Amino acid sequence: IFIIIGTILSTISILLLIFNHPFSRIYQEVSLARKTTLIISIELIFISVTLIQNQARSLSSDLTPPIQQTLMSHACQFFIAFAPIIPNIINGLQIQISFINPISLFLIINSIMSIISLIACCVAGKEEPLHEKPPTFNPFKQMYNAFKKMSKPFKRVILSYMFSNAALLQFNYKFTDFVGSYIFQTENNRQSGEIDSQLYYDGFCFAILCMAVNNGCQLLYSFVNWKIVEKVGMKWSMFVGNLLLTIALVLVFWIDFKYAYFLIAGLIGICQVIVLAVPNAL
Repeated sequence: IFIIIGTILSTISILLLIFNHPFSRIYQEVSLARKTTLIISIELIFISVTLIQNQARSLSSDLTPPIQQTLMSHACQFFIAFAPIIPNIINGLQIQISFINPISLFLIINSIMSIISLIACCVAGKEEPLHEKPPTFNPFKQMYNAFKKMSKPFKRVILSYMFSNAALLQFNYKFTDFVGSYIFQTENNRQSGEIDSQLYYDGFCFAILCMAVNNGCQLLYSFVNWKIVEKVGMKWSMFVGNLLLTIALVLVFWIDFKYAYFLIAGLIGICQVIVLAVPNAL
């Protein structure tokens, strides 16, 4: 039910984003209406992602025998990487179908994929019905007790997981703006000090193509990493993954050559599989 509600909310939020401009024309304060619609849609997206991903992860683990937990964790990472590849390529190449602009097409494809995923989930991941109402409990007390009883190795991997997520969150949110503002605007800023909107958009699209490479590397490496983890163990996998992720993120301080970011984004995609899939398997 959480996944169903989450998908409905995500579809509503995507529709709000697509019709943001037409809706705002109804109001006198166009800019304020667009900003308000945008904020509401983004908040709905965050809520829906939390509802869908957390429950989907739990459901995937519940349906998998203990011996295959590492494999299932990497299968989840595979689908996380697979989902954005087609929309990112379409948006990065600025492909336009008839009157639909690339960004609207990007959002429509996301919405269609969400609905297909929901149907597959409801068919494959059937749950046992609850015939009796479960006892109520304080969720914050439950979380506190879970942290209190947690073993030291688990606490260590949660810290690593938290910092890796923080780093990757910044990369995912700021990368397109970074490429558009700094990599594509470098010469322009030096000469005039003004931002060229078309140049910025070209940089944004180039960054989206880099993210498609990132997704592709995640997708391919998720077939490999679970076997490597079985051979070398979780500790060394996490150590090497975090070390390479750190190196890749630090490289942006010295590299201005735009095509190098295909390699950097690809390396970060490989690291993403390691530092996110291994803790979930544990």
